[in-house]
Parts: sequence; C-alpha cells; structure tokens
Amino acid sequence: MVVFHIEKWAFLVGIALALYPGFGDCANILGFLPFYGKSHNLVTLPYFEELADRGHKVTLIGTREPRNVGPNMTFLKLNLKPSGREGKRFDELQSASFFTTTLLLTHLLNSYDIEIGLTDYDKFLEIKDIDVVVLEYFESELFLGFVSKFNVPIILIHTSEAMPWHRDSLAEPLELSYKSHYSAFEDVANMGTYRSRLLNTLQTMSILAYHRAVMVPLAQATAEKFWGPTPPLVQLAREASLFLVNTHFSFIGTRPMNPSTIEIGGINIFPPKELPQDLQTLMDNAKDGVIFFSMGSVLKGTSMSDDKRDAFLRVFAELKEIVLWKWEGDLPNKPANLHTSPWFPQRDIFAHPNLKLFIGHCGLLGVHEAITEALPIICLPMFGDQPFNAAALKRQGFGLSLEYASITEEMFRETINRVLKEPSFKENAKRVSAAFKDRPMSAMDTAVYWTEYVIRHKGAPHLKSPARYMAWWEYHNVDVLATIAAIVLTVLILLYKMTKSFLTLLFCRRSHIKVKTS
Repeated sequence: MVVFHIEKWAFLVGIALALYPGFGDCANILGFLPFYGKSHNLVTLPYFEELADRGHKVTLIGTREPRNVGPNMTFLKLNLKPSGREGKRFDELQSASFFTTTLLLTHLLNSYDIEIGLTDYDKFLEIKDIDVVVLEYFESELFLGFVSKFNVPIILIHTSEAMPWHRDSLAEPLELSYKSHYSAFEDVANMGTYRSRLLNTLQTMSILAYHRAVMVPLAQATAEKFWGPTPPLVQLAREASLFLVNTHFSFIGTRPMNPSTIEIGGINIFPPKELPQDLQTLMDNAKDGVIFFSMGSVLKGTSMSDDKRDAFLRVFAELKEIVLWKWEGDLPNKPANLHTSPWFPQRDIFAHPNLKLFIGHCGLLGVHEAITEALPIICLPMFGDQPFNAAALKRQGFGLSLEYASITEEMFRETINRVLKEPSFKENAKRVSAAFKDRPMSAMDTAVYWTEYVIRHKGAPHLKSPARYMAWWEYHNVDVLATIAAIVLTVLILLYKMTKSFLTLLFCRRSHIKVKTS
C-alpha cells in the first residue's frame, strides 16, 4: 500500500512538472535591451528574471542591471546613457502631439550614431549556442541589424501600444476606420465620425510615410556603419517569430491580430508589499480617502510653472481627502492635507482600500496598476503613448483627461470633484479591472509560455502571416480589383455600344419605313 501511494504521488508530481510552463529542456536565451528608459526596463527585466528562474540560461545585454542576477543569468552592460531622455521639464512638453512624438523618436534614433560606438559590439558576437534572441522593439528597426547576426529566431517585445509601423511590418491590419493608433489625435472608436476617421487615417499614413522615408534609411545607414552589410531592416522585422506587446484588449479594446502577436498587458504587476509604517498609518487614518498624484519618473514636479503649481495647490487645499504628491524638493504654501515625497511606493499605495483617485500622466505601467486595483484616473498626457492611453480610459468610462497646457484652476477642481462624486467612474473601473484580471494564465506566464513555444517549434514559422511577404498592392488586392473593374468596365462599354448600335439601327429602320410610306 505504501508503494502504491508513492507511485501515485510520483505520477501526479510528474504530470504537474510536465504541465508547468518552465519544465523541460532549458534554452539559451539572449536578451537585448538597448533602450535606457526606466519604465521600459520595469517591463522587460522581470520577464528575463522569470525566464532565468525557470531554468533557462539567460544572457542579458542592456543598460540597466537586473535586481536579481542569479546563477542562470549573465548581464553584459551597454555603455549607453543618452542625455536628455529623462528628467524632462513641463515646458518642454506642453502638450502631446504627433509632431512632438515624431521629433522625440528622430532625436532618439540620431543619438545612436554616437552612442553605439561607446560599446564593443564584437565581443557580444562571440556569444555562442543561442537558441533565441529577444529584442526590445521600440522606436525603430535599428538593432535588428545587430541581433540578426546570430542567425536564430527573433522575438520582439514592446512595452506599450505598438507603433503603427510595428503592426504594418508584421502584417497586422491597421483598420483605420475604427482603431486609433499610437499618439492619435482623437479616439476613433469613441468619436466614430467622418472627421475622426479622416484625421486618424491622415495621421497614421503620415507617420508611416515618415518612418519609411526618414527613420528606416537613417537606421539602415547606422546599422551598416557599425555592423557591416545588413539586409533591409524592414525585411528583418518581418521575419520575427513573435511579438510580445504590453497591452490588453479589456483596456484598449479589440483589434484583429495574428497569432504571432501576444498581449502581455500587466506583466509589470506583482503582488503589493507592506507600506512603510508612517505611510500606512497616514492612509489608514484618512477617513475621507486619499488621492495620489504623480507624473512618473521622466517629468520632474519642480519644473512645473508657478501658476500651474499654485492652481493645483489651491484645489488640493479645498479637498477633504489626503493628497500624496510625488514632488522633488520643497513645496511652498503646502496645505495641511498635502504630503510630498520624491518617491512613493506606487504599486503598494494603489492596493490600499482608502485610495480613491489617481492623477497622473497616463503612462501605461501606472494605468495597468490602477486598473488592477479598480482606481478611477485623471490623465494629464504629455507625450508618447499617453494620449492613446487617456483616450482609451475615457472610452471605458473610468477616467477623464485634461490637456496640461490649457488646464485652469476651475477646470482642475471641477474634474476632480466629478470623478470623486459620480459613481459611474468607480463602477466602470471595477468592470474593466475584473475583465483585465480574468485570464487563463497571468501576463508573465503568457509571455514565458509563448517564448518557450517559439523555442520548442524552432522559430514557429507557422505563426507568421503570409501577408508579411506580399507587396502592398497584393495585400490590398489592388491588381485583382483593377482586373475586376476592367472586366466590368469592358462589359459596360460593350453593352453601351451594342445598345447604341441597336437603337441606331431601330431608328434608322423606322425612318426608312416612314419615307417609303410617304
């Protein structure tokens, strides 16, 4: 009987291990994270740490060292800390726009021409026995020129809503009639008007044209300068086995996607930890609730203009709620209910039941944390994907958005009071939160599963859409439609000529009969 029980438990343990996502042959994974942004690394580094924890051998090339470099992870540092990418001032980014985003992306791409030379990339090419490369695919295809040298399957990972050219390269339908895109002027799904569809189409086509005409040639030239002859970068992007995107349909809405595109929205979210005792006590005793205000790690509160700062302070002073404001340095005329700090444990604050409202720039990581805890949001979008995120939360009904450049004291006061007092915002936040968390597996398990899937299936070429390899006129059936149109036109012309000939003959015959009768 004892032997039977041992065999039974051994059998069950074997099944459990076989079903565990990380169980099986361990792979050699090369991660390449060339972008310095802190928020980007908050998405990507935990993913690589998880792969290492599950037994894979991970070699990570990046700008920021992981917190937990265990026995299965080797970290190789990129000597790259571009100036001007963090610590932006409010007056530098008065409002988000297509042009602001384009200029930022171009400046970023231009800077690599100097920065790549700071690191000896040849030593990275000495890394052997790699099974798959995972590359952060952000502003351009530039670094595909480097990782393609390893001649192994490539997985792309992106930390926010995909750029239009990401989806275009991977043959994802853009569906401009009802889907807005990165840094969109307006929310097409919410507006649904001719004007919004026209603006969305013009903007998306403009940024795609700019990408092909300016960014791709610039990236191609930079890649060939440092890494020698390089296949067309857009062609390399088309060969990617997988595209991991930090989004989720419960928030941004549905869109047609190929099986090679996997949504991993919320991969940055971990269980909350205990708050520091002073903060815990403050929030526990806040009988009227707490409001949290943070513009993230890029924008510094101290760079805010005096008139905006004072307007915010006057509104906060009128509130019954405790206000926590991420602010660096001293803050003059601070009311009694306002508490500042250069850093707050945001994830842990969000989990406290007394937190009633989050005010921020609508960065995706903070939005995902707020969604997890069903928090209403007031957005002050400044650049990048923030206006896209703000439009999505307005459409979902759990927040509002204000343009920073045009905010007035009265507007700010009215918006806060409305979100706090109208129950629909909290109800919608709960609805979206429930859908966001209701998944067959966590975001992290999803990312790991599909990474291992690509490894098991030797690049999983069956996931790739054949549309990737079609010319635009083939993809849109322009030649087929032209043929059909030509046939229809030919038939119509023939019918016209036959009808004309018949009528001419008929009238001529009648005229001839009349003349003969006369």
